Amino acid sequence: MRDTRLIVVLAAFCATLCAQGAKRPVLQFRIEGRHTESDEAWAKTFGMFKECPELCDEIWFGTGFSMPTLEKHREYAARIGRASKDVASLGWKSGLQIQATVGHGGPFCAGYDYSGRNWTGWTGSTGVEDKYCSCPRDPRFLAYMRAVVRIYAANHPASVWIDDDLRIDNHYPASRGSLDGCWCKTCIAEFNAETSGKWTRETLAAAARKNATCAVWREIRREPVTLSIHRADGICRVEVPSIGIWNGGFLEFQRRE
Repeated sequence: MRDTRLIVVLAAFCATLCAQGAKRPVLQFRIEGRHTESDEAWAKTFGMFKECPELCDEIWFGTGFSMPTLEKHREYAARIGRASKDVASLGWKSGLQIQATVGHGGPFCAGYDYSGRNWTGWTGSTGVEDKYCSCPRDPRFLAYMRAVVRIYAANHPASVWIDDDLRIDNHYPASRGSLDGCWCKTCIAEFNAETSGKWTRETLAAAARKNATCAVWREIRREPVTLSIHRADGICRVEVPSIGIWNGGFLEFQRRE
């Protein structure tokens, strides 16, 4: 019932835009594994689509937040391939959302299938490892992702969207209190190979923090939060924590001693 209502609301929204003379936007609608997990589930989903032929231009099939075995990916890709033929009968395209690369991490992913994972997790400069995220340099992770991409590429998706977990920060709990990036043994070893260094995670983190300029977010009625400054192409960027409309704060830049 919830899915049906959402489709009706989106269709009404598009109809309103067109009635107001607005140029019809290209609309893409994402579905997930539960919509194609069985013939019955897909029949129900596709039945709703057939009732709203003006709903969208493209269906995004999400690969899921898990990292299952490659065999499970093959089974799911085959279901997507069959469903794409039905989607094409409506004149729509079929795209792909790769929902897990490095991984979203933390409690968010605890309930998903990670039976295909056999590599090191994303590790912060504090030494905390996120077992639901992946070291982006681990050869086993890279081999897995190459295989996954090849499996879904066989369906020739019209578009591919890579989710926002492909990032160097915000991989809780490893990133909590950590400098940006993965600091596992593999990453430290590659850094030493490139710099002819003899760093450990601890000594490198200490050197990186020494005399580094940082920003402190001072929000009203809350404890100060130290933030990392991201530098790229001559631009400095600080990510401020989410703020409620009832609150405010300010940034204070200081040099660590």
